[in-house]
Amino acid sequence: RCLQPLSGSPPQPRYSRVATTQPNTAEAETARRTLAPARLWLLILIGCIVAGFLDALEAYLQGYVGGDRHGDWGFVIFSGMEWLFLAALTPNTYWLGRRFPLQRPYWGKHLLIHIAGALTLCFGWAFMGVLLRRALGRNDPPFGQDLTSWVLTSLPWSFFMYFAVLGCVHAFTYYVESRERA
Repeated sequence: RCLQPLSGSPPQPRYSRVATTQPNTAEAETARRTLAPARLWLLILIGCIVAGFLDALEAYLQGYVGGDRHGDWGFVIFSGMEWLFLAALTPNTYWLGRRFPLQRPYWGKHLLIHIAGALTLCFGWAFMGVLLRRALGRNDPPFGQDLTSWVLTSLPWSFFMYFAVLGCVHAFTYYVESRERA
């Protein structure tokens, strides 16, 4: 009887084993939502840098094995930079994936939008590649012919990369939503 508080409520322990958390405020929610895409951008950038490094290394080693002991540095630079172009164009895929998810009842319409997005990625990637080739002094065919050739060459790869990134965006979005529900 001496240990009970005067107010009649049960005694509160001095130390709790369960960690208390602060309620989610609007600022904390906004910070959490902006941190998640920042991590995704960092992963995409790191992935493109690693792929660019490996592609440039492959170009250098192919030249070395082929007998060119000094290497074609223009081609090595071009091979590595292409991946950075992809990293620069990826935000469009992310934005379209968030804005037009492939869900019912609009999946057909949204799929057409994503096909247009993949074509845009293809054209942008080819356009930046042709500009880089010109900057490196490789002006072999006329600009229009070079651009058309690169668009046709990069078309399958661009579609693959677009829809792979789109799949990652959807998987990341569903993961975040499931954690919020839990």
